[in-house]
This record gives sequence, C-alpha cells and structure tokens, in this order.
Amino acid sequence: MSTRLRGRPGPALTLGIPVLAAAALSFVVVRYVLPQFQAKPGIESPMAAAGKTIRADSKVAIRVAGDPWSGYSTFRNEPRLTASLQQAGIELKYLDEERFYDQNERMKALASGEIDLALTTLDAFLQHGSNHLVEGQFPGVIVFGIDESAGGDAIFLGKTKKSFDDIAPTDRVCYAQGTPSEHLWDFSSLAFAGIG
Repeated sequence: MSTRLRGRPGPALTLGIPVLAAAALSFVVVRYVLPQFQAKPGIESPMAAAGKTIRADSKVAIRVAGDPWSGYSTFRNEPRLTASLQQAGIELKYLDEERFYDQNERMKALASGEIDLALTTLDAFLQHGSNHLVEGQFPGVIVFGIDESAGGDAIFLGKTKKSFDDIAPTDRVCYAQGTPSEHLWDFSSLAFAGIG
C-alpha cells in the first residue's frame, strides 16, 4: 500500500522548472534577439540609427507622395509641421503629381527610391507593395497611422437622386480603382437591381 504525500511541491518543481525556463529564455534572447541589434558590415544597427539626431544646420529633404485625400493635407501644406521640421533641419517635399494618385505607381516609386515616404492605406500597401518587393521584402515599413477608419469610403448620390432606386443604368459613376471604393461600388451594383 502506497501513501501519497500531499502538500507543497518539492525543490525539483519550485526551483528546477523556473531555472530551466530562465535558461531557455536566455538562450532564445542570445541566439535570436540580440543578433538583430548588432551591427552588420555596411548596415547600421537599429540601436545606432535610433541614437542619431539630425543637427539643425544640416539639411535633409524627405520626398513624399500621396493623393488628394484630405487626410494627407498635413503633409501637403501644413505650416506648423513645416516650421517644426525646418527647426530640425528637415525639408518636406510633397510631390503632387497625378501619376502618384495610382497606388501601384506610388509603391513602385517607393521601391525604386524615387520617394522616401508614401502616404497610403494599409490595404493598398499590402496589395500594391507586394508587386514591388525589394530583396523579398515590402518596399517600406509602416511608420505610423494617420487615422483609424471604420469605413472611410462612402457612396454619394447626386442632388437629383433620393435613393438607389433613382439610379439608372445610364448614370455615370466615379470611384477610385483598386481601393475600397471599388469594392463598395461592386457590392452596391450587385445589391441593387437598378444599377447596371
């Protein structure tokens, strides 16, 4: 007949398991995480790059491209942003060219180094950036979000229209190709019989 002791676990469990877990975590950090922050020949480490500051007397020009969406107006001509960047020796050059209205062209320019910063949506970055991979990687990284949207696209009817029922197959429609506008229009044209 065997008796089991009930109560607190022994030192093998209370000390052994935490020591093994700490050793495994240390191995992962040393083997996989730390090498990411060490300098490689010809490549500046992220830690070194983060520690650099731009002197006010130096001039850095950042070429930016976007489209006419109002959310990008800060980058087009916002005097407070411009003044603040100038104090740090940074000049923001917004390239307002119609060819950059095409998301695919914008990603192509980012991949080739023609522009330094592309203003775009997350879905467009994923869709079009995958067409312009650089050494197997997307042409850039997401730096920050300008805003969050729960459906930035919308459908607008002309003043003479009261509802979708008033839309005729001969009416003209405008949408941005390759963006959520196109998908919204596709859905609408399928969902309402009056749209051709």
